[in-house]
Amino acid sequence: MKKFFFLLFFTSLFVFNNLMMASAVIGEQGELIGDNIDVKISAENFSGQVTSDEFHIWGNVRLEKEDATLQADDVKFNSKTNIAVATGNVYFTQIGTALSGNSVTVEYKKKKGIWKGNVKLVQSKAPEKGDEKVEKTFKGGPVTIIADSLEFTWMEPNKVIAKGKVAAHQKDKHIYGDMATYISYPQNITLQGSVRLTRDDGSSMECAKLVMDLDTHKFQAMRSSRSQIKVNFYYDKKKKNI
Repeated sequence: MKKFFFLLFFTSLFVFNNLMMASAVIGEQGELIGDNIDVKISAENFSGQVTSDEFHIWGNVRLEKEDATLQADDVKFNSKTNIAVATGNVYFTQIGTALSGNSVTVEYKKKKGIWKGNVKLVQSKAPEKGDEKVEKTFKGGPVTIIADSLEFTWMEPNKVIAKGKVAAHQKDKHIYGDMATYISYPQNITLQGSVRLTRDDGSSMECAKLVMDLDTHKFQAMRSSRSQIKVNFYYDKKKKNI
């Protein structure tokens, strides 16, 4: 049945000319006729063989599954594993989260993506613990994470592992390091490797590892065996705070 579905789809596609906008739902046949539709794909061009699970899709590509949407110029998609490799103007959205980068490999069955090159994540809300359908807006404001590479898992809770020239921003707080692990609920971030925390008021701190609760703003700074924690506070007499 699955091969028949692909044969029917691609036969129709070539009849209408592969330069025109086309769309399909690709996945296991059992899932297609059940309650869980795998991945809905629309693009200007499709190519592949009915005897293969590999497809090349290009030109304004859009992949949708549940509340996750991936857009790119070019995608290689495996219908058996539900893995997509996207390049060119890569943009991913999931409720409360937006991600961009040079390329990404998305494993839909694991709800996980690995982005590489000029990666930027912006998250304003995420599922509350125990209920993926209830979104909680962060009272501390959106979190922005920039890195050379980033792994994002959008299961509850959302998890981010960022590596290479990591920068994390939230309102007046700016944290830099070599690696960061971010959890959406409870909302906290851990940075390691030449960590530097700065605030817009001029305060700063340097340490080997920093753990911060972005909801309560409490943090713990740790030093390495070869370094000390350096702190520079700015005191505003008018506001009487640090």
